[in-house]
Amino acid sequence: MKGTLILQENPLVECKTNIGKTIWKANPAAFFFASERAGTTSKLSSAINTLSPMDRASFNRLFTPAGPGNAMVQMVDRFEYNAFHFFGSSHKRHLVLFRIACYINHSCIPNATVDIGQDISQYPRGQIRLVATQNIARDSEIFFNYIADDWKNTSVLRGNVLQEHWHFACLCTGCAPLQAPLDTIERQMAVAYSNNLPDPAVLPALPEIARHIDRMGTYIHLLGTLGIWDDKLSYACMLLAILHESKSD
Repeated sequence: MKGTLILQENPLVECKTNIGKTIWKANPAAFFFASERAGTTSKLSSAINTLSPMDRASFNRLFTPAGPGNAMVQMVDRFEYNAFHFFGSSHKRHLVLFRIACYINHSCIPNATVDIGQDISQYPRGQIRLVATQNIARDSEIFFNYIADDWKNTSVLRGNVLQEHWHFACLCTGCAPLQAPLDTIERQMAVAYSNNLPDPAVLPALPEIARHIDRMGTYIHLLGTLGIWDDKLSYACMLLAILHESKSD
């Protein structure tokens, strides 16, 4: 059922990168992993060395595209291709791996979302919580979005990111050739609504409130259709409640 907590899991291993939130993508991330592969830095290997033999075995089962060969390359690849991220109190990016959650596949229109406990969270630090964003039929596969920050992009641009980093072609319902044009239109509409949300501190005049309520309802429906279940949805629901309250005053 939508909103159900599917999985709650503590990290298998955690590594602090000392890299800030705004400078991770592209070159900094590539430089970090390249330095670890070359042995110039050893943050990942230090984290792995804290694992018990059983946990190390779980780590060694995680996906790596490197195949048999260089153990250092395989170790770094397991982090690069499987790790989730969260930010500590010093606003530095931490990488975390999980025994179960790392095996969940991607969809650009997911039926679940993930949240990682941070230092200021009500949940344990680094803990992952997987929550259903749709009603999921029995025996159906669970998906989440690997590139949730790219929600505004077309299927082609999203596919390029997935191919570059994870080396697979996305075949989800948002990327299938017959569905991709409609997916693009829905995302463009959601972006347009997102860029024109009313300011809760300066509410529109009463005659305009009904129209804004209709727009907010459409925006919330679009977010749900696209599998977006994050702060954008929470904020939209809050605005809708404020508009309804203003209309009734």
